[in-house]
Amino acid sequence: MGKFPLLSANIYQKSTGERLFKPWALFKRQDLKIAVIGLTTDDTAKIGNPEYFTDVEFRKPADEAKLVIQELQQTEKPDIIIAATHMGALR
Repeated sequence: MGKFPLLSANIYQKSTGERLFKPWALFKRQDLKIAVIGLTTDDTAKIGNPEYFTDVEFRKPADEAKLVIQELQQTEKPDIIIAATHMGALR
């Protein structure tokens, strides 16, 4: 596995309601505080193997992005927010 954080703000465990991954990562570069948000297409549950998603919920990326951005702005106050996304090939 790569040496980078796995990020996804919109993948939840159904049974607990908790996120399965960190929603964001923070980096400091040249006096800038940079937040990177991870988002995954909610089509994953439709195009992937359903046996892997029995306890997984893919929430709407745009809705989760709004929530995460609000939280970041209130708590971390980043200078820049970047979305690292995988929105699929079906769009």
